[in-house]
Amino acid sequence: MKFDYSPLVLVLAQVVFTPISAITRKRAELQEAFRLLGYPLPKEHQEQQIQLQEAGIELNLSQMLECATINQHRSILIDEQSLVLQESEYQRFAAFSPQLLQALQTLQETVKGDLYIRRIGLRYIDWIPPEDGFSPEQLIHPGIGVFQPEGLPESFQSVQQFMMMTTSKSLMNLRVIRGQFEEVLPTELIRFAPKMKRPPQPDQRSVLLDFDHILDFGEDPLHFDPATLPELLREHQKYHSQAFKGSLSSTALQKWGYQE
Repeated sequence: MKFDYSPLVLVLAQVVFTPISAITRKRAELQEAFRLLGYPLPKEHQEQQIQLQEAGIELNLSQMLECATINQHRSILIDEQSLVLQESEYQRFAAFSPQLLQALQTLQETVKGDLYIRRIGLRYIDWIPPEDGFSPEQLIHPGIGVFQPEGLPESFQSVQQFMMMTTSKSLMNLRVIRGQFEEVLPTELIRFAPKMKRPPQPDQRSVLLDFDHILDFGEDPLHFDPATLPELLREHQKYHSQAFKGSLSSTALQKWGYQE
């Protein structure tokens, strides 16, 4: 599937694995390894986590390493149990997937330990503003239009959520959000997001399509294998391609140059 134009503003892949304590101990080595991989801008973060225990609430500080490219349109986030690759100048999954595999291999080689994957998530954020005389509602499929009550202020945001099982182990969520946006990203992504290539215009009513597709291995983690993971990722991603096409109107498919 190919488009001459895409409203995509951010792609994010998260790989959750069984915890590896060596990640915290080897932050300096990881910074150097990812610098050599093309991510020379490191930054360290501390996150406070709240855990409910039988004895009460426990507060823990977790360490997270962020490494970004020079133009800051692509970055990697690593903590003891996950790696995130995110990009705001995404072109094709065929180019994005190898970047994720290289990051996982670099992590595994640096900490000198196997990765056992619990969950893989792919998230795509599409921002659809008014365009060339077409309203956002004319560019999305009428079946996923967001109900907007009369008389509400222009800044009001309406949200509609769709969920679908794509396989016995995977679930896709689509959130359709309509309103005016100071940011084109959901709140939880803003702090660590890479630099955006398409800043929004706050006075425009737009539509966000927020796809979140999770593949969960449950109690049987997948051993990371660079030889077999690419095919699994391709299979996982194809469901998003089908869902994205299905979320657009025939007007958008024609306007944006859709090709099989």
